[in-house]
Amino acid sequence: MATDDPPPEVEPSCAISNIEAFVASATPVFATNANARAREVSTSTSTYALSELFDAFEEPSAFGAEVPLRLQEGEDVSQYYVPFLSGLQLFKRDENGGTVSAYEFFEKASPYSRAALRETIGTILDENEELRSLTSDDLAPNSWMSVAWYPIYRIPQGTMLHDVQGCFLTYHALYVGELRDGDIACPLPPKMSETQEELIEKRVSRAKETAGENAQVHVLRPFGLSMYKMQGDVWAASESVTEWMNALMDGAYTWLRARKTVHPDYEFFSHFG
Repeated sequence: MATDDPPPEVEPSCAISNIEAFVASATPVFATNANARAREVSTSTSTYALSELFDAFEEPSAFGAEVPLRLQEGEDVSQYYVPFLSGLQLFKRDENGGTVSAYEFFEKASPYSRAALRETIGTILDENEELRSLTSDDLAPNSWMSVAWYPIYRIPQGTMLHDVQGCFLTYHALYVGELRDGDIACPLPPKMSETQEELIEKRVSRAKETAGENAQVHVLRPFGLSMYKMQGDVWAASESVTEWMNALMDGAYTWLRARKTVHPDYEFFSHFG
Protein backbone atom coordinates (compact mmCIF):
# COMPACT_ATOMS: atom_id res chain seq x y z
CA MET A 1 0.00 0.00 0.00
CA ALA A 2 1.47 3.34 -1.05
CA THR A 3 2.15 5.96 1.60
CA ASP A 4 3.31 9.56 1.61
CA ASP A 5 6.13 8.79 4.02
CA PRO A 6 9.61 9.75 2.73
CA PRO A 7 11.94 6.87 1.88
CA PRO A 8 14.43 5.93 4.61
CA GLU A 9 17.90 7.39 4.35
CA VAL A 10 20.40 5.06 2.76
CA GLU A 11 23.21 4.18 5.13
CA PRO A 12 26.78 3.99 3.79
CA SER A 13 27.83 0.54 2.66
CA CYS A 14 30.38 0.41 5.48
CA ALA A 15 31.07 2.53 8.50
CA ILE A 16 34.09 4.79 8.37
CA SER A 17 36.89 3.91 10.78
CA ASN A 18 38.18 6.56 13.15
CA ILE A 19 41.57 6.81 11.44
CA GLU A 20 39.85 7.29 8.08
CA ALA A 21 37.59 9.94 9.58
CA PHE A 22 40.59 11.79 10.98
CA VAL A 23 42.51 11.85 7.68
CA ALA A 24 39.45 12.96 5.69
CA SER A 25 38.72 15.71 8.23
CA ALA A 26 42.33 16.90 8.39
CA THR A 27 42.78 17.05 4.61
CA PRO A 28 43.09 20.72 3.56
CA VAL A 29 39.97 21.76 1.62
CA PHE A 30 39.96 25.42 0.59
CA ALA A 31 38.39 27.74 -1.96
CA THR A 32 40.38 30.19 -4.07
CA ASN A 33 39.84 32.86 -6.68
CA ALA A 34 41.73 30.80 -9.24
CA ASN A 35 39.17 31.48 -11.99
CA ALA A 36 39.61 35.22 -11.65
CA ARG A 37 43.39 34.85 -11.46
CA ALA A 38 43.41 32.71 -14.62
CA ARG A 39 41.68 35.53 -16.51
CA GLU A 40 44.26 38.05 -15.31
CA VAL A 41 47.40 36.01 -15.93
CA SER A 42 48.29 32.83 -17.77
CA THR A 43 47.60 30.31 -15.04
CA SER A 44 45.40 27.28 -14.79
CA THR A 45 42.33 27.18 -12.54
CA SER A 46 44.12 24.45 -10.57
CA THR A 47 46.62 27.07 -9.40
CA TYR A 48 46.34 28.47 -5.90
CA ALA A 49 48.29 31.01 -3.90
CA LEU A 50 50.12 29.66 -0.85
CA SER A 51 48.49 32.42 1.17
CA GLU A 52 45.09 30.95 0.22
CA LEU A 53 46.12 27.54 1.51
CA PHE A 54 47.42 29.06 4.74
CA ASP A 55 44.20 31.03 5.20
CA ALA A 56 42.32 27.72 5.31
CA PHE A 57 43.99 26.96 8.64
CA GLU A 58 42.79 30.14 10.35
CA GLU A 59 39.56 28.68 11.74
CA PRO A 60 40.97 25.28 12.85
CA SER A 61 43.94 27.13 14.39
CA ALA A 62 41.49 29.06 16.56
CA PHE A 63 38.83 26.43 17.30
CA GLY A 64 40.25 23.10 16.17
CA ALA A 65 39.23 20.92 13.22
CA GLU A 66 36.20 18.75 13.94
CA VAL A 67 36.71 14.99 13.55
CA PRO A 68 33.77 12.59 14.00
CA LEU A 69 34.85 9.59 16.11
CA ARG A 70 33.04 6.57 17.50
CA LEU A 71 34.07 5.38 20.94
CA GLN A 72 34.31 1.73 21.93
CA GLU A 73 30.98 2.01 23.74
CA GLY A 74 29.35 3.03 20.46
CA GLU A 75 29.03 6.71 21.41
CA ASP A 76 29.54 9.19 18.58
CA VAL A 77 31.59 12.24 19.54
CA SER A 78 33.27 15.17 17.83
CA GLN A 79 36.95 15.40 18.70
CA TYR A 80 38.69 18.67 17.87
CA TYR A 81 42.32 18.84 16.75
CA VAL A 82 44.40 21.99 16.50
CA PRO A 83 46.96 22.20 13.66
CA PHE A 84 50.58 23.28 14.00
CA LEU A 85 53.05 23.83 11.18
CA SER A 86 55.51 20.99 11.61
CA GLY A 87 57.62 21.13 8.46
CA LEU A 88 57.77 23.10 5.22
CA GLN A 89 60.11 22.91 2.24
CA LEU A 90 59.50 25.17 -0.74
CA PHE A 91 61.57 24.62 -3.89
CA LYS A 92 61.68 26.48 -7.21
CA ARG A 93 62.97 25.29 -10.54
CA ASP A 94 66.34 26.66 -11.60
CA GLU A 95 67.46 27.53 -15.13
CA ASN A 96 68.84 24.03 -15.70
CA GLY A 97 65.65 22.25 -14.72
CA GLY A 98 66.86 21.44 -11.22
CA THR A 99 65.60 22.87 -7.97
CA VAL A 100 66.91 25.37 -5.36
CA SER A 101 65.84 25.88 -1.67
CA ALA A 102 63.41 28.81 -1.62
CA TYR A 103 62.43 28.36 2.02
CA GLU A 104 62.60 25.76 4.78
CA PHE A 105 61.02 25.50 8.24
CA PHE A 106 61.02 22.72 10.82
CA GLU A 107 59.36 23.16 14.20
CA LYS A 108 61.57 22.14 17.13
CA ALA A 109 59.67 23.59 20.10
CA SER A 110 57.64 21.48 22.50
CA PRO A 111 53.97 21.07 21.48
CA TYR A 112 52.97 22.92 24.65
CA SER A 113 54.96 26.02 23.69
CA ARG A 114 54.14 26.21 19.97
CA ALA A 115 52.11 28.87 18.26
CA ALA A 116 49.13 27.63 16.22
CA LEU A 117 49.73 27.14 12.51
CA ARG A 118 48.15 30.41 11.37
CA GLU A 119 50.28 32.41 13.80
CA THR A 120 53.47 30.63 12.74
CA ILE A 121 52.68 31.23 9.07
CA GLY A 122 52.01 34.91 9.83
CA THR A 123 55.47 35.25 11.35
CA ILE A 124 57.09 33.46 8.40
CA LEU A 125 55.35 35.71 5.86
CA ASP A 126 56.25 38.85 7.81
CA GLU A 127 59.89 37.83 7.75
CA ASN A 128 59.85 36.59 4.13
CA GLU A 129 57.67 38.97 2.12
CA GLU A 130 58.54 37.26 -1.17
CA LEU A 131 56.60 34.19 -0.06
CA ARG A 132 53.31 36.11 0.03
CA SER A 133 53.04 36.17 -3.76
CA LEU A 134 54.08 32.55 -4.36
CA THR A 135 51.58 30.31 -6.13
CA SER A 136 51.59 26.56 -6.62
CA ASP A 137 52.79 27.19 -10.19
CA ASP A 138 55.93 28.87 -8.85
CA LEU A 139 56.94 25.75 -6.93
CA ALA A 140 58.88 22.68 -7.95
CA PRO A 141 57.15 19.29 -7.51
CA ASN A 142 59.26 18.36 -4.47
CA SER A 143 57.70 21.14 -2.36
CA TRP A 144 55.74 19.87 0.64
CA MET A 145 54.40 20.69 4.09
CA SER A 146 53.65 18.70 7.21
CA VAL A 147 50.97 19.56 9.76
CA ALA A 148 50.98 18.31 13.36
CA TRP A 149 47.54 17.71 14.86
CA TYR A 150 46.94 17.58 18.62
CA PRO A 151 43.57 16.96 20.35
CA ILE A 152 42.13 19.78 22.47
CA TYR A 153 38.55 18.83 23.46
CA ARG A 154 35.55 16.78 22.46
CA ILE A 155 31.78 17.16 22.29
CA PRO A 156 29.80 15.91 24.22
CA GLN A 157 31.91 17.30 27.01
CA GLY A 158 33.58 14.89 29.37
CA THR A 159 36.91 13.65 30.56
CA MET A 160 39.04 13.09 27.48
CA LEU A 161 39.59 9.38 27.16
CA HIS A 162 43.17 8.20 26.99
CA ASP A 163 42.58 6.09 23.90
CA VAL A 164 41.41 8.99 21.72
CA GLN A 165 44.38 11.22 22.49
CA GLY A 166 46.21 10.24 19.33
CA CYS A 167 48.45 12.88 17.74
CA PHE A 168 49.19 12.92 14.03
CA LEU A 169 51.48 14.28 11.33
CA THR A 170 50.01 14.66 7.84
CA TYR A 171 52.16 15.30 4.76
CA HIS A 172 50.92 17.22 1.73
CA ALA A 173 52.42 17.94 -1.70
CA LEU A 174 52.11 21.63 -2.62
CA TYR A 175 52.67 21.38 -6.38
CA VAL A 176 49.55 20.51 -8.39
CA GLY A 177 50.73 20.95 -11.99
CA GLU A 178 51.93 18.46 -14.57
CA LEU A 179 55.28 16.75 -14.12
CA ARG A 180 58.20 17.04 -16.50
CA ASP A 181 60.79 14.40 -17.33
CA GLY A 182 63.30 14.15 -14.51
CA ASP A 183 61.08 15.82 -11.90
CA ILE A 184 61.41 14.64 -8.31
CA ALA A 185 57.89 14.71 -6.92
CA CYS A 186 56.22 13.83 -3.65
CA PRO A 187 54.59 10.37 -3.52
CA LEU A 188 51.03 10.11 -4.77
CA PRO A 189 48.38 9.97 -2.03
CA PRO A 190 46.99 6.44 -1.58
CA LYS A 191 43.40 6.15 -2.71
CA MET A 192 40.82 6.97 -0.06
CA SER A 193 37.70 4.90 0.52
CA GLU A 194 34.32 5.84 -0.91
CA THR A 195 33.13 6.82 2.57
CA GLN A 196 36.11 9.13 3.06
CA GLU A 197 35.48 10.75 -0.30
CA GLU A 198 31.86 11.33 0.70
CA LEU A 199 33.07 13.16 3.81
CA ILE A 200 35.49 15.26 1.76
CA GLU A 201 32.79 16.03 -0.81
CA LYS A 202 30.58 17.44 1.96
CA ARG A 203 33.46 19.74 2.92
CA VAL A 204 33.91 20.76 -0.72
CA SER A 205 30.22 21.60 -0.97
CA ARG A 206 30.36 23.74 2.17
CA ALA A 207 33.41 25.57 0.81
CA LYS A 208 31.59 26.31 -2.45
CA GLU A 209 28.52 27.57 -0.59
CA THR A 210 30.69 29.94 1.42
CA ALA A 211 32.98 31.16 -1.37
CA GLY A 212 30.47 31.38 -4.22
CA GLU A 213 29.97 29.55 -7.49
CA ASN A 214 32.98 31.16 -9.20
CA ALA A 215 35.44 29.84 -6.63
CA GLN A 216 37.69 26.88 -7.28
CA VAL A 217 37.94 24.37 -4.42
CA HIS A 218 41.22 22.55 -3.84
CA VAL A 219 41.75 19.31 -1.92
CA LEU A 220 45.31 18.42 -0.82
CA ARG A 221 45.01 14.76 0.13
CA PRO A 222 47.96 13.60 2.25
CA PHE A 223 50.69 11.40 0.85
CA GLY A 224 52.14 10.61 4.27
CA LEU A 225 51.11 10.04 7.87
CA SER A 226 52.76 9.46 11.23
CA MET A 227 51.06 8.81 14.57
CA TYR A 228 51.78 9.13 18.28
CA LYS A 229 49.84 7.85 21.33
CA MET A 230 47.75 5.57 19.16
CA GLN A 231 46.62 3.36 22.03
CA GLY A 232 43.28 1.64 22.53
CA ASP A 233 40.94 -0.33 20.31
CA VAL A 234 39.12 2.85 19.29
CA TRP A 235 41.72 3.25 16.52
CA ALA A 236 41.51 -0.36 15.36
CA ALA A 237 40.75 -0.80 11.67
CA SER A 238 39.97 -3.51 9.15
CA GLU A 239 42.67 -5.19 7.09
CA SER A 240 42.00 -2.99 4.06
CA VAL A 241 42.09 0.20 6.13
CA THR A 242 45.29 -0.94 7.83
CA GLU A 243 46.83 -1.52 4.40
CA TRP A 244 45.84 2.01 3.34
CA MET A 245 47.19 3.45 6.60
CA ASN A 246 50.49 1.58 6.15
CA ALA A 247 50.77 3.04 2.63
CA LEU A 248 50.46 6.52 4.13
CA MET A 249 53.07 5.75 6.78
CA ASP A 250 55.40 4.35 4.11
CA GLY A 251 54.87 7.51 2.08
CA ALA A 252 56.20 9.70 4.88
CA TYR A 253 59.12 7.39 5.67
CA THR A 254 60.16 6.89 2.04
CA TRP A 255 59.97 10.57 1.19
CA LEU A 256 62.00 11.81 4.15
CA ARG A 257 64.66 9.10 3.80
CA ALA A 258 64.97 9.49 0.04
CA ARG A 259 65.43 13.25 0.43
CA LYS A 260 67.78 12.77 3.44
CA THR A 261 65.56 15.19 5.35
CA VAL A 262 65.54 15.21 9.15
CA HIS A 263 62.05 16.14 10.31
CA PRO A 264 62.18 16.60 14.12
CA ASP A 265 58.50 15.80 14.76
CA TYR A 266 58.72 12.68 12.63
CA GLU A 267 61.79 11.50 14.51
CA PHE A 268 60.00 12.00 17.82
CA PHE A 269 56.83 10.22 16.66
CA SER A 270 58.88 7.34 15.25
CA HIS A 271 60.86 6.80 18.46
CA PHE A 272 58.06 7.27 20.97
CA GLY A 273 54.91 6.45 19.04
